[in-house]
Amino acid sequence: MDLKVFIGGPIQYAIAGGEFQRELKVLIEEVLSTIERAGYQVFSAHRFEKFGELDVDGQHFEVTQRDFAWMQSCDVFMAILPNEAPGVSIRTDGTCVELGWASSLGRPIIIVRDLDTGHSHLIKGLGSVARVEEIALSTVLQDPEVAVSAIESVARVAVEPPRDPVQ
Repeated sequence: MDLKVFIGGPIQYAIAGGEFQRELKVLIEEVLSTIERAGYQVFSAHRFEKFGELDVDGQHFEVTQRDFAWMQSCDVFMAILPNEAPGVSIRTDGTCVELGWASSLGRPIIIVRDLDTGHSHLIKGLGSVARVEEIALSTVLQDPEVAVSAIESVARVAVEPPRDPVQ
């Protein structure tokens, strides 16, 4: 299966003191590399923008058009929603917009987050209007291959034909 996977997550609010949070950068790079080693194409603003080193200030239209084009061409969207402190997720406005695009376009969604952290009703309830699988962030930290298994699982469901109810 030749899948295209768009990975979203915080950028702007993951930068402190001019640098991207080290532990989060390591996690995202590991997830991206693991997915690529599995043979899938990855779209990543983190990589494109060099984890905040590339200055995209004032490029609102270009960034939006790029990310929307990636969403239109991807097979699966994965949102990584880490915490900045226990029980408090890092703000990521762009990823929330991307979750809306993914659900609207019918893309399968994987949300990687601390399952004990509170999120908005629209994130927690997204599975009522879209194909969503949630994975505990701690599980992905221990074994990034779990992300590949989740991608394969949601992609397989997305392409399976509906079953004949008579059978």
